[in-house]
Amino acid sequence: TPICPHSFNKRSVVVSSQAEICVKVEKTRESYVDEASVRCDGEVCAAVETGDVIRIRKAELPFEMVCVREVGFYQKMRSKLNRT
Repeated sequence: TPICPHSFNKRSVVVSSQAEICVKVEKTRESYVDEASVRCDGEVCAAVETGDVIRIRKAELPFEMVCVREVGFYQKMRSKLNRT
C-alpha cells in the first residue's frame, strides 16, 4: 500500500551505503524570509535557514527496528493483566 498514493511524481531514491547526500538551503528571493524544516517520519526534527547544509549518510551504529523476544504476545498480555 503506498504511503502517499496522491503523489505519483515523488519517487524513492536509492543510493550506495557509502553515499552522502548534501542538501543546501538557498536564498529564494531577497524579499522572502527563508524558513524550512527537516522532517523525519512526518515529525519536525530540525529547523534550518538559508545557508544551512543537511548531510544524509549511513549511521555508524546499526538501528534495530524490530525486536523479537522469547515472550509471546499472549504471555505478555496475561502478565500485564495479572493472569499468570
